[in-house]
Order: sequence, then structure tokens, then C-alpha cells
Amino acid sequence: SREVAELAVAGSKDVVVVADDAARAWGELAPKLAARGLSVRVQASHRVRELEPGRAFLEFAQAVARLADLAETWPEATPCPDAPKRGTVRVALADMSWWPPRGLSDFLLSEVSHMEQGRAQALDAEWRANRLLTPPVLLDQLCSGRVVSPEVAQATTELLRGRLGSAASKLLAPYVQGDDPALKPGSSAATSALAAILDAARTLKELGISADPTLEGAVSLSELVSLAEGALERGSVMLREELVAPEPRGCVRILDEGAASRLSPCSADAVVLLGQTSAEATVSEREDARAFILRGWGVEDAPRAMDEARMRFSAIVRVPRRCLVVERTLFGADGRECYPSVMLTELMACYGLGAEAPPGKA
Repeated sequence: SREVAELAVAGSKDVVVVADDAARAWGELAPKLAARGLSVRVQASHRVRELEPGRAFLEFAQAVARLADLAETWPEATPCPDAPKRGTVRVALADMSWWPPRGLSDFLLSEVSHMEQGRAQALDAEWRANRLLTPPVLLDQLCSGRVVSPEVAQATTELLRGRLGSAASKLLAPYVQGDDPALKPGSSAATSALAAILDAARTLKELGISADPTLEGAVSLSELVSLAEGALERGSVMLREELVAPEPRGCVRILDEGAASRLSPCSADAVVLLGQTSAEATVSEREDARAFILRGWGVEDAPRAMDEARMRFSAIVRVPRRCLVVERTLFGADGRECYPSVMLTELMACYGLGAEAPPGKA
């Protein structure tokens, strides 16, 4: 962050930070850069479960599915007419491994539940204090707009009907209706995660996979949630976030190498390329099914990993107008010495220097 701030002081108002893991770089650098008077933007791909709203919703859906399965065979409470207090019932307990319902509590405390923090915390405390809480009672509470938010009540009802996508849409609606979602902290992550879940559920439905009990061949809600989560693991969502500093001295964009390599030449004042050690910037051949089949049929040969790395690196170094900063650590977290990446070694060789040259010599 200090190096980027120094670039801004030197006149570089548009700085691109290139990292292998843009999301991690955002988390580590954005607050520090904003504190130094720089606005920060990031464009990074995430798995849905890596996003807090996505993880919260999936845990909510899994919890409701499990409670629904348990409720089907849970023994009913029986009246106790001889009890001193009228209306007393005897509660029979079965599998209580789900108690306390931590996943549900985490969901209610998250942004996508649309519940006040105090209300969610009070409900969590109530659940933890009630050792006689049963799945049917808990599901009734989740379906009640008086106990939880109207959005959670509607989403729970849709889940119990086997409609995963509709449940996600109930929680997504407040972001796309009424108030500007840009005014809500974290709403970008919430809308991206919920929209991805909605798309996955829609795709499964188009494939004939549904948990709606009114349809023939319906699967269980637990199975539907598991299939949706598996599908989401194979894809990612693009997330764009921004942290605006008051009276900013410049703007910093954090991108991964793929996005940075697609920028136009001379489109930024400076570029800071992170993680140029042999461990972080590895170059290895990938053998996937597509490349194997195409090569077997003689259709085309997959480009060599080294050629791809050189093309990507060459495109990145053409982006800055004023300055290119290449960063590598000397020692890893384990205390062992780190060695320069292949691309850094070749870059330094262009200036007749070894990669071990002191900083600033090139």
C-alpha cells in the first residue's frame, strides 16, 4: 500500500494492481489504500460459497431441508391432562444433532435475511436456551413473518414447497425493488450470489430436476440443494466492489492477471504486479479433457503454458504509461527463501540483470 501511495504522490492517478487472487488482495489492500486517500475498485471472480451472502443462503437452505426431513417422522407432542398447568404437553425428542441451529442463526445474522441484528440475536438466544425445541416448531417460526422478517418467512415457505429458486428470489427482491441497492453495504455480493443461485435452480428445473412434491419424479429438498451447490462449485460470479475515499488523490483498480492482460496498452498510469515468485506465479502444463480430445483428433494443439504466460505478461507490461512495479517476497510464510518467477527472471534479463538484482536497479 505504501508503494502505491508513493506512485500516486509521484503523479500516477490511475494505478492497476495485478494479483493472482484479486479478492484476497482487495481484502488486504483496500482499507489501507483508502486510509491513504486512494479510492479502490476491484473486479474478481468468486465461488458463491466464498461470498458471505451465498454461504449464508446455502446453509439456510440445507438447514430447512434437514429440518423438513426430521419433521416428517418427529413424534408429536402429547397433552398432559393431569399437569397442574393447563395446556401442558409432553415433548418427545429424537435426533437432536441439529440443535442448536447454528447455520440458521448465522443466516439470520447475515445481510440477506433482512432482519435487524438485535432481533436475530434475541431469536438465536431463545433457540439456544430451549432444549425442547423441535423441528416442526422451528419451521413454524421460520414461516412466521412475526418471528422472522417477511422475506425469510416467504423464502422458508417456498423451500418447503421444493422451490429453491423462488426462495432465492424472495430474498433478492428487496435489492432490485425500491431503494437503490448501491446504497446498501455489501449488496453487490448479495445480489450476485442470490442471482447465481436463482440461475442454478432454474437450470436444474429445465433439466427436469425439482423438489416440488406436486410434480412427478420430484427429488427431496436435501438432494436439490446438494445438486445446486455442486453446480455452483463449477462456476463463479464476477464481483465488482468500490471503496471511495473522501477527496481521493487517485484511483486503484485491483484485477487478476486475466482481466489485466485484456486492458488496452497505455491505459493506466502505473501497474503494480504482485506475487512474482516461483511458488506464486507457477507455469505448468494443464492436461484437460478438451485439450486431450482435440489433440487426439488432430483438430488443434493446445498452446503451451509457457507461451500463454509470456503473452499474458507481455500484455500486462504494455498497460502502464509511466511506471511498472514488479513485486516478489524474499521469504515465504514458512521462513524459506523464495525464488523469482520465470517472467520476472526473463524481464530482468532484458536489462542485462539477474533476477537477484537489488530493488530499483531496473
